[in-house]
Amino acid sequence: MNIKSLSTLALGMLLLASCASDDVTTTALNETSEYVPGNSEYPVRLHGSTAVSATTRAAVEGNETDPRAVLDRMGIFSLARDKQGVNESAGDIQWWNNTHNWSDCLMDNVLARMENGDITWEGIYFYPITQFYSYDFYGYYPYTEDLTRTNNSVTAHYTIDGTNDLIWGRATSDEDYAYSAKYYRTYGTSAVDPTLDLKHLLTRLVFTAEPGESYVGSGDYTEAENMQVKSIKLCDVYTNLDVLIAEFDNAENSNPDYARRLTLRDEVTDTLSLCDETGEPFALTQVPAHTEDPLQIGESIMLYPANQYVVRVALIDANGEEHVSEIPLMLSTAGGFLRGNSYTVRVIVHGPRAIEVKGNLTPWNDVDGPILEL
Repeated sequence: MNIKSLSTLALGMLLLASCASDDVTTTALNETSEYVPGNSEYPVRLHGSTAVSATTRAAVEGNETDPRAVLDRMGIFSLARDKQGVNESAGDIQWWNNTHNWSDCLMDNVLARMENGDITWEGIYFYPITQFYSYDFYGYYPYTEDLTRTNNSVTAHYTIDGTNDLIWGRATSDEDYAYSAKYYRTYGTSAVDPTLDLKHLLTRLVFTAEPGESYVGSGDYTEAENMQVKSIKLCDVYTNLDVLIAEFDNAENSNPDYARRLTLRDEVTDTLSLCDETGEPFALTQVPAHTEDPLQIGESIMLYPANQYVVRVALIDANGEEHVSEIPLMLSTAGGFLRGNSYTVRVIVHGPRAIEVKGNLTPWNDVDGPILEL
C-alpha cells in the first residue's frame, strides 16, 4: 500500500472525572496460618479503598459476576513506623537489617488479592506481642520480585508497555499504638482495621473515533465513514520506571506524597501501541457513521505523566491505501497530563486529500547592469 500524508486529522481532549472512593469493610483470611511463638491473639486484617477504579484490562483479572472489581497479584508490606515507648528494650527500627529484632518487618512483599475491598493472602499473620511498635501498611500493584531494599526503604522496578497499571497505597494512623496488638487490646471494638488508600500512579489515555465532514459546512461524512483505523501509537514515551513503595524518614511519616512515588529509572523511550483487552494491537476498526456515538478504539493506554505526547495514527481508506499522521498531543491547561487522570482523546477522521503542489515561474526581470570599458 502507498503511504500518503493525511492533511486533515483532528485530535481533541476531554478530561474525565477522577475515580470516586467509598468506605469499605471486609474480610476473610485463608485457613492456613503462620504462627511465631510469643505472638498475640490479634491477626492482621487489611482492607483496600475503592479509590482505584480497576476498569482496564491491565488492572483486572476479573470474575464471572464482576470483572471490574478485582486486583490480582498485589504486594503487601507491613513495616514498623515508630516505637511505642512502652518497651524500652525495643531496638532501633531497621526493616531488613533486623537480626536482633524480627518484628521490624511484619509482612515482607506478601502476595495478596483485593476483591471488592477485601484483601486476602496465604496464611495468617499476627501482630507481635513481644515488641512494641506501631506499623504502617503498604500495598502496590502489580506484584513483582524485582525489588531493591536498603535497611529502611524498598523500591519496585518496572518496564511498562502501555498495558500496565501501576498502583500504590498506604495505611497509617495517628492513634495511640496503631497498628499493633496493644492498639486492639486498648481500644477493643472501637479499633479500626487498616485500609490502604490506593491510587493510580500513571496517566491513562482512552481513544475514540468519529467522522468529520469532507469540508466545513458540507454535511458530507461519506469519505470519513469509509475510513478504517489501523493503529494508534504513542511515540518516544518513557518505559523504565521505579515505584518507591516505602521509605523510613520524616517525609514518609508525615505525608505519603504520591508524586514522589513514581520516578524514571533512566531515559530509555519506546513507541507503544494501543492494544485490545488481550494485550495485542487492536484489530482494524471502521470509523462509525455520523449518526452513531463515537467509538472507543482498543482498551486504554497507561503512560508516564508528561507535558505532551506524540501520537501516530495510521488510517486505511476505501482503496486500501494507508495514511499516517504524527501529531503532538497537548492540553490547553498548565501542568500537562497528570498522574491518576484518565483523558479521552477524540480522533476526528476526515476523508483523504491528495496533496497537490503547483509551481509558477516568475519571468526574469531585465535590469541594466554595469558597463565595462576595455
